[in-house]
Amino acid sequence: MSIEQCMYTYSVEELVQLMDKELITIRQTNQSQVRHLKKYIFNNAKEKKIYLPPIVANTDAHLVQKPQYFRVIDGSKRVLALCQLAKDMKNNKHRTGEDFKNYIALSLLLKDAQIAVQMFSGLTSEECNQLFVDFNTKGKKVALSKRISYDSRNLLNVITNKLMTTNKDLQTAGVETEKRAVIKPTNKNLLSLSQLKQIVGIFIGIEINSHFEQRKTPYYLSEEEYIQLINEWLNCLFQLHDPETIGNYEHTILAGFPMLRAIAYYVNRRTNNKSLNARKKIVKERMARLLNIDWSIHHPKWQTFAGDFRGHKNYYHLSKDKKTLLKLVEWMEGG
Repeated sequence: MSIEQCMYTYSVEELVQLMDKELITIRQTNQSQVRHLKKYIFNNAKEKKIYLPPIVANTDAHLVQKPQYFRVIDGSKRVLALCQLAKDMKNNKHRTGEDFKNYIALSLLLKDAQIAVQMFSGLTSEECNQLFVDFNTKGKKVALSKRISYDSRNLLNVITNKLMTTNKDLQTAGVETEKRAVIKPTNKNLLSLSQLKQIVGIFIGIEINSHFEQRKTPYYLSEEEYIQLINEWLNCLFQLHDPETIGNYEHTILAGFPMLRAIAYYVNRRTNNKSLNARKKIVKERMARLLNIDWSIHHPKWQTFAGDFRGHKNYYHLSKDKKTLLKLVEWMEGG
């Protein structure tokens, strides 16, 4: 049998019926990942911002008409998530409280949605497995800079992108967009994009060691207000050291991310539920207390905090652990 290939569309109801009749074979899946995908679909149904790639499948039938039985090569979690959501809608789940609008939107969406399936015919089991591996390992991962630039739903990414593109002093100080971390003293950029995102996370109330996408508590300020607040902090930060050289570890300990993160945490401690004006005032007051500190890399004070000497110039680097972070914050609060 020669290998054929064609594109078809299936309604969600068709997928449910085929699954119930065991006419679709799927790969073993992790239900926690299926729940994560269901949450993505449910939360974005109202704005119709759901983007799912085509399911890839193989059948033994000739592709003269839409197959009514097939084996999923890639997309098992998508099939399960859609079928489970369709049944949730019928069982009246999500029909109370804040979920009601999403429930209505998703019910209408699932009723009309057509799911694309890239259908192969005649592949062997080994070829299906190899195709699955290729789909999930050969594709190029989207760079962090592109994910932040193009992601309009994630508040953390939106704010990070706007700061990076509008704050002139931050641009002068330098944001490394190609690497997840900047190696000091070689790299003279102040922050990597990933590190800037962590700083933004601290300002909008995300704990340092938590996953950015799993925030459950409400945001107390608007997007524009958070941008104003972080810009206020950046203005104060560049009063501690000139943006031209603040990323140069040969000049200042501020070029090291552990110290920057500690300062961000210090100015935001116990302030998340306050108004913009109150928080801006606190930022100014707390940053003003740091103006008289000697931030040079050779200041002996830094060696009282956990860290080690590294590199051919033997500079002292602060530890990245949370215990050291909190000790730095306590020192700033008592200074």
